[in-house]
Amino acid sequence: MGDLISCAETAASLGLDSSSESASNNEPVMRGVVKAISKNIQDLVVVLCTPVNASLFLKFGASNGEDIEKTVINAEDLAGPLATLVTSCSATLPLQSPSYVGLTLGVEEHAPDASTETGGVSYKGFAQRCVTMASLRLASDLDKACGVISLLSKESDGSPGEISKADESIQAFMRAKLLLRYFALLSRAGILSSTEVGDEDISTASNFSSLSLGGLLQLLTDSADRAKKSSDGSKSANISSSNASILLSALILSTIPYSLHVLSKEFVDGILTRIDSIIEGYESPFKPGAGVLSILLEKAQNEDFAVEMDEEEDEDSDDDDDNEGSPVCADSFQDLVRSVRKLVDTYYTNEIMPSKFALLSDSPWQGLTSGDDEYAPLEGDTEDEIEKRKNAANILSYKGEKLHIAIPDTCHLFRHLLGVSNLDVNLTPVTLLCPSTEGIIYGRLSIFDPPPEDDDDEEDNSARNPSVDAYVKSFSLLDRFLLSESIRDCLICHRAIVSDTGAERGSAKDAAEQIWAVSQLFLSSALDNNNTVSEASKGVECGIVETILSLIVQSPRGIESASPMGHIYLSRVLIELAKAQPTRIPQSLAFAISDLFNDFMPSFSPVAKENLSHWFAYHLMNTDYQWPQAYWNAWAPYVVEGMKGKRNSRGEFITQAIEIMVSFVSNPATIASDCLPVQSKLTKYLVGGADDAESESKSMLFLSALETVEKDIKERMWKNSEEPEDVQLYINGEEVSETIQGSMDDDLESAATLDPEKIWWRSGLIIRSILNPASEKEYHLKQSLAKSVVAIAMEDEDDEEDPKVDVVTDITDYLVRYKPVLLATMAKDIQVHDENLDLRGESKKSESELILMGEEYMLLQCQKLTGYSSATLTTCVEVLAKEKIVSVKGVLRWLLGAEGGKGNESIASRGWWNYASLALHLAVDDLASDKISLMDGDGSDIGMIIDSRKDDGDGNSGTSSSRRIKMVTDFVSPLLQYASDRVKAILGELKDEKELSHFEADLKEGLKFFIRSVSRHVVSILKQDDIIKETTELGGPLLEVETWVTKCAYNEVIADTIS
Repeated sequence: MGDLISCAETAASLGLDSSSESASNNEPVMRGVVKAISKNIQDLVVVLCTPVNASLFLKFGASNGEDIEKTVINAEDLAGPLATLVTSCSATLPLQSPSYVGLTLGVEEHAPDASTETGGVSYKGFAQRCVTMASLRLASDLDKACGVISLLSKESDGSPGEISKADESIQAFMRAKLLLRYFALLSRAGILSSTEVGDEDISTASNFSSLSLGGLLQLLTDSADRAKKSSDGSKSANISSSNASILLSALILSTIPYSLHVLSKEFVDGILTRIDSIIEGYESPFKPGAGVLSILLEKAQNEDFAVEMDEEEDEDSDDDDDNEGSPVCADSFQDLVRSVRKLVDTYYTNEIMPSKFALLSDSPWQGLTSGDDEYAPLEGDTEDEIEKRKNAANILSYKGEKLHIAIPDTCHLFRHLLGVSNLDVNLTPVTLLCPSTEGIIYGRLSIFDPPPEDDDDEEDNSARNPSVDAYVKSFSLLDRFLLSESIRDCLICHRAIVSDTGAERGSAKDAAEQIWAVSQLFLSSALDNNNTVSEASKGVECGIVETILSLIVQSPRGIESASPMGHIYLSRVLIELAKAQPTRIPQSLAFAISDLFNDFMPSFSPVAKENLSHWFAYHLMNTDYQWPQAYWNAWAPYVVEGMKGKRNSRGEFITQAIEIMVSFVSNPATIASDCLPVQSKLTKYLVGGADDAESESKSMLFLSALETVEKDIKERMWKNSEEPEDVQLYINGEEVSETIQGSMDDDLESAATLDPEKIWWRSGLIIRSILNPASEKEYHLKQSLAKSVVAIAMEDEDDEEDPKVDVVTDITDYLVRYKPVLLATMAKDIQVHDENLDLRGESKKSESELILMGEEYMLLQCQKLTGYSSATLTTCVEVLAKEKIVSVKGVLRWLLGAEGGKGNESIASRGWWNYASLALHLAVDDLASDKISLMDGDGSDIGMIIDSRKDDGDGNSGTSSSRRIKMVTDFVSPLLQYASDRVKAILGELKDEKELSHFEADLKEGLKFFIRSVSRHVVSILKQDDIIKETTELGGPLLEVETWVTKCAYNEVIADTIS
């Protein structure tokens, strides 16, 4: 009925384009697509409202005298199937709100009254049933969105875990937002009361059963104000109350643009003044550098290599800094506040919408006809006036008394915050649990230039793409915000969801279709409704690409999150858009990536850059590697110089994308031939980058002895498949020990007690032997690539086939099989090392310290042998951690170095936070599954308890659930503290107030990701823990876990890190 794309096609086929008409008396002409929607509504109403069909479609469960406003049980049956469907669609289809308001009005006025044809049943009151049903839905969704939970129930909501609970909160927020928009448009259609006397004092009312639109907004404002001020003093309550006030403010601000036609300036200004006070002090989580979710760094990284920018580009950059509009990166809530204030000020000054976003003004109900030709011409009317009066009389309008919104008394949110109700005292006590606004508030990245100011000189941008020029010049900051908001709404509402019954709804293709339908919602200018769709939507593809890419760089990849904006989902939507609009989306995408590469890459946080690399690789692999060759040629120098040790963010972005693509093909020659230009400089870096020449000076005799024994062990393992016990006897036997020890005794260049290679030679031999398939794979890939390069140059397609060897599977199996050998050799290395120190009379390190040293050495060997493939290295770390061959602290020591060390920059640049998160996630899973005891700590001697508070004032630390939560948080806290201390220590050595190094950015932003990832995982695991579910106290596991985690020691580590 209200689908914009199909209605646009209908309008074009029927010649309903508004450009063919002229406006009179400065009244806007209805757009062609809106006319088509009105026609669809009219036709549907005729079908629904015949006496025969009314009993099928308009039936409802309440008798004429029954009050259904206070009835919650079987509300859908009472409202009837059509009213339920209308309110459901209004709450889930963000681009069709005006359509369902038009349907509500049409059915309300055309529904048959009681007659012999209807069997004496009246079907009037449809609008009231819709308003009542929407009120009930709104009450329920407000409770869910703000995290209202019962204090008398041990079960939270029946959801299987934290993600489903948080996901439902996000969906509830979206439904509440769209239902409030439905109410606002009903008020514009004359069905719902807009404002009444006493709206300003609505919070003092005894109940909320008769609210106008203004009264509801005041009620939400009062609740937001109370939420900010209400708290029991605990951190958890403070966070939940603050977040609830922000979410309620966002709902109010999102409704105001659709309510300006029916609300006075004084009323709206009063609401906004209170909102300004409520959100005062709001700190965006996306604040560059400082925010825990920041996309951009506080300042750009110092690039070791960069191509000089043109002076014109420098001037453009300066102009961006001076722009008074939205900053380069702001979150969606800050944009909402600024945009609504701009919209309100301009609208009430000029009495016209300052945006060309048509959803704010579309009124398809004005195209409905009443079928009543009776009108009263006045004496002296001209023919034009008579025709106008006749047309006005024929327009359908609401003839009943204005309706009111009835919020049921069972809405826990208002009762909890405002403390008013007309029910008895036996109501369930509740509290708020709203730990995060993630999935509702998003970061905003302005990729393309801001719109020019009125006094800016016209510049010649003929070299730019016409669509980009159209977007920059014709889309104001307000237009861009409304466009982005609509795209995000479509992405949330149309993503794939599987219901409890197994039915699947939504898909990436559906989302892409709805996003493109937004192009039908723009006028050629804010002051002119006479336009063609193609002209009005020119440049909209740039806004679509800009919005989706901004979501991709902040997507929670690798973090357990309820955010509906998943990395793969967004990538698939972009691919579907490119398929549907092949002449518009790909070009805009190329220009956007070019701008990001040239202007933003040094300022991107390492996590955002990593997200973009993963998307770029995914996109190319799913579009047959289609990308302009000129781009690859321009990007090649950054990669080449980066491989020479000149770190630069642009080169690392391309290098990582290439590595990801290579990991998904059997032969890297595929990337060389299908993706890169012929004889590209990037080809030689497809596998392993540049060859690293070892600068270490070692005894040739020692190395020769190691090589001989290593060759023997590899043959025993991979050719003869000897049992672990036999390999262990061999490596720890006297014969091998004497051979290697003799080569070390002849080495006078270094002391065996200081060189890791000589301390851990047994462990090194075993781990290198296990990883032999990775070394062979790298060698084969490089040889195959070299041959294929020659073949490509000669246009010869006869490439050598890659041997069918699953390196990851083989390494995994052998790490598990030969685990006892690894542990035994490490123990033997420690024993011999201690004996050597005793002989020399030197002081010894603790056993736990030596174990960590051995784990660090083992991981360094993995990095050296499998570093050409992040996937293989990740598998090694995962298996070693899962099998407890290395501990979490051992992994952190490998990544961040020991106390007093300088850290491992080579692995830090490759996403150290991912390896750290993986190891600690596995350890937490193991601890929660009761496979290890609390006394085992992390495998070393750091199982101390940081949070030594006995009771924390809650009085429930002795419960089984609290003890279990404490067990996990006490295990995690010292590990997070260790990571934080190491990062701070390294940063202290690197600190340069004038410049930000890549290593510094990797450490700081990586630590934020690591702590956030671990905290999310801990909360998720604990909320799903069976013991906690069974023994939890009032409020359920959700409340108990969030309350405990918020106050525990590692939460202080998070706050300290961010500060």
